[in-house]
Amino acid sequence: ALEQKERSDLVHAALGRLSPRQRAFLILREFEGLSHHELSELTGLPLGTVKSGIHRARCDLKEAILELQPEWLHGL
Repeated sequence: ALEQKERSDLVHAALGRLSPRQRAFLILREFEGLSHHELSELTGLPLGTVKSGIHRARCDLKEAILELQPEWLHGL
């Protein structure tokens, strides 16, 4: 339970380092389960922009996690 709390705290801290748009993309896609098409309709952005935005947000989240705790991803 402690390890899960630490991981959750780390992910939340890393999410805090993202831009508001990136954070919204990831929360809506990964936690709320919206599809790419739903995100496109919700934001009014083209589908390709949504897809690339989510991809970039995932990459930036990974970088933020590595900056906060470099050894964390090695344990996955």
